[in-house]
Amino acid sequence: MPHSEIVQKTRRERAPRLDNKTRREQIAQAALDLVSTRGYRALTVKRLAAKVGLTPSGLYRHFPDKAAILDAILELVADALHGNVQRALSAEGDSLDKLAALLRMQVHVIGVRGFGAPRFFFSDDLSMRHPEKQIRLREIMEEFTDAVARIMAQGQEQGLIRTDISASKLGIMFLGLFQPGALMNYLHRGEFDMQGQADASWRLFAAGLIAQGVDAPALYPEA
Repeated sequence: MPHSEIVQKTRRERAPRLDNKTRREQIAQAALDLVSTRGYRALTVKRLAAKVGLTPSGLYRHFPDKAAILDAILELVADALHGNVQRALSAEGDSLDKLAALLRMQVHVIGVRGFGAPRFFFSDDLSMRHPEKQIRLREIMEEFTDAVARIMAQGQEQGLIRTDISASKLGIMFLGLFQPGALMNYLHRGEFDMQGQADASWRLFAAGLIAQGVDAPALYPEA
């Protein structure tokens, strides 16, 4: 086969070039995966570039330094949390249905995309070397719990959720439905039954959350 035909064939067989936004998200997810499995110090430009099929110089075209990569990881988390909240709000049903939908989404995201995220979020290296990143993480989690609190407040207004505990405190309690499972999933290298744990946690939480005479939806109706 002539050289020119070989070149053309090779070009046709190449994967389509990713747009900049998609490539940055891919790199951020790969960085989170790397930290999840090997720790913060394993996150080097050379190792990350190899993981996503780029040269170090190619990676630098997307992120100027390691701090920018950490920012991208945090925004990846923020986007995932915000997206889950928006999808839960658009789900059918009342506030309890929306809370159940949000919990299912959280469990899915942690189980599929970030079983090792706790290793990154609670890393001493992150808090000591990049305290400003930890502040951003706190802001992200506060935005999430505030959104959950608004759903709780709607449920209180609808007479579905008890009113003797503030919506803001209930929003923080909601984190306890998936964070312990996330930690155990990390310790079990992604093999922990997060769905089963979340279902049990939801049953206990919902029993104490709902107003008298209200039936809480099942977390996994098919189970």
